[in-house]
Order: sequence, then structure tokens, then C-alpha cells
Amino acid sequence: HSNCQIVHSHPRNLNDEQLQAIFKQNGVVGLTFVPSFISDHENVFIPNLLRHLEHVLALGGEDHVAFGSDFDGITKTMNDLSNAKQYHRLVNSLLQSYNEEQVEKWLHGNWQRVFQEILG
Repeated sequence: HSNCQIVHSHPRNLNDEQLQAIFKQNGVVGLTFVPSFISDHENVFIPNLLRHLEHVLALGGEDHVAFGSDFDGITKTMNDLSNAKQYHRLVNSLLQSYNEEQVEKWLHGNWQRVFQEILG
């Protein structure tokens, strides 16, 4: 799980060349909800996360992006997305700008495709 270095400079975030290499291999980048990967602001919200998605999409990564919450391994969370019970907030935000087919790909479809290719 990683986010976009050009949106927020964090050592774990991927640069455009790395992102495009993942796309070329038909892989998936799992955008994470780790606040320090999203922004250097103390308070991080869904629109901050969506800037990373928008960048991936601008690079042609619609079929190569998903979400990876990392809820099970973080101590600091986003202000409006701090646990799985709040996931609907992300879904509602996505549906305001994107169609249902795209949102389904990012929520599970792209992961399913990769898992099916690997597991046969």
C-alpha cells in the first residue's frame, strides 16, 4: 500500500515512473489511509485522499488502483475515516464524482482481478 509521491512527498509513496511500471504489469496500487502518507497536515480528510486517486487516474490507472485501509496497523487515522464503520463516507464521496462501475473497481474489482490472475 502506497500513495502518490507527487501529491505528498513521503518515502513510501510511489513516483510516477513506479506507478506506471505497476500499471504496465497489470498490477494494483492500494491507496492507503495512513495520514502521513496522504498529507503533512495534522488533520487529514477524504478529499486529501482523493487527490491521490485523481493523480493515479490522470496517469491512466483506473484499472490499477484500489484502497488499502491499513486500519489494523496504524495508530493515527484520518479524521473522517477512522474505522471500517465509516467506509460508507468514502463510498459516498466517490459516487459524487465517479460512476458506480468505477467505484466498484476501486473498492474490490481491481483487487479481485489480480487475485484471480494469481490464484488461477
